[in-house]
Amino acid sequence: MALVPFPGTPTPYDGDPDDDESSGADKMSFLEHLDELRKRLIVCVSALAIGFVVCWAYVERLVDFIFVPLRATIKGGKFQYIEPGEGFMMRMKLAALAGLFLALPIILWQIWRFVAPGLYSNEKRFAIPFVFLSTVFFTLGAAFSHYIAFPWTMQFFASYESDYMVFIPTISPVFAMYVKMMLAMGLVFEMPTAVFFLARIGVVTQDFADAPEAAGAEALQMAAKAAERAGASVRTLALPEIIAEAWRIHPVIQEFEAHQALAWEYRENYDALAPNLRGRLDESKGGTAAEYDAAMGVASRARQALAKIFDDVDVILTLSAPGAAPKGLGSTGDARYNRLWTLMGVPCVNVPTLVAEGGLPVGVTVIARYGADAQALAAARFVEKALAGR
Repeated sequence: MALVPFPGTPTPYDGDPDDDESSGADKMSFLEHLDELRKRLIVCVSALAIGFVVCWAYVERLVDFIFVPLRATIKGGKFQYIEPGEGFMMRMKLAALAGLFLALPIILWQIWRFVAPGLYSNEKRFAIPFVFLSTVFFTLGAAFSHYIAFPWTMQFFASYESDYMVFIPTISPVFAMYVKMMLAMGLVFEMPTAVFFLARIGVVTQDFADAPEAAGAEALQMAAKAAERAGASVRTLALPEIIAEAWRIHPVIQEFEAHQALAWEYRENYDALAPNLRGRLDESKGGTAAEYDAAMGVASRARQALAKIFDDVDVILTLSAPGAAPKGLGSTGDARYNRLWTLMGVPCVNVPTLVAEGGLPVGVTVIARYGADAQALAAARFVEKALAGR
């Protein structure tokens, strides 16, 4: 509803408390994004080239590092190459692979720098952990492949020798398998990093709004479990007391603003107002500007507290209503579980979760930080797909 300001009334909401540090992606044009991408690619390619040159100087040592431990697996202890350029090209590829390892921290850092302008300040703090963990775990995977997986694989294939079959591999397929296994193990070992950066969902029950019906509680539990099975990191959140206080004070704000917005209708067309609305206005006409100012102060502090919660979770998952939707069109239902988010000014998306007795739907609500409408929609779609695949 419209708000008529009063002297001394605090501003309802001056935007996200993190706006000054939040996403700046919308401040860059498409061409600026392309120019930024070009710069990052130049740095990555330069790092790869430098890594290649450095490793080429030690390429013979790298060849020995890979092939000498494998000599015991083949008859005669020597690998073959049958194409004129096969030995040279293998060394080129090996220097390029080793150069990739040398340049990996720089490449990961450039990737992060490219996507960082589209992230919130709380997300940007993961830059160093992302680069460090990605590099460490990829290196561990590569080491596992080199020292354990690949030698065992070669021994396994060599075990099929017989009186009329001899295992004498050429270097090209051996090196190709070495590279594939190393990259595969490196990616597999990145799983801890992927888990660390998974979507983080906080489940909120809003205990201060009384307990839900059995169907509502079941819907929330079902959605949380489905999201966790789909790969999200899900945990229960306890909201600060200031947010519960804002929920309790919300009627003061709503009713005072309703009187300001409907002042003319209430005075000139009283009988034309809907009976329920007219009754609420009658009951609350004694509200004062001082009470409203105090309530808005509580709401402002609650918004600050809610913004801090989104430093630890990406979205909140909570109840949409106590239970199933009401029958007919006479009412939109009990608003106790969603009126808080209206006051907080954050984007909310309802996700149908189950069908209660009588064929009426029961849903949950996905909530994102102020201004993150796209994130709320994406998270709601994620929960919806997770529920569909349960």
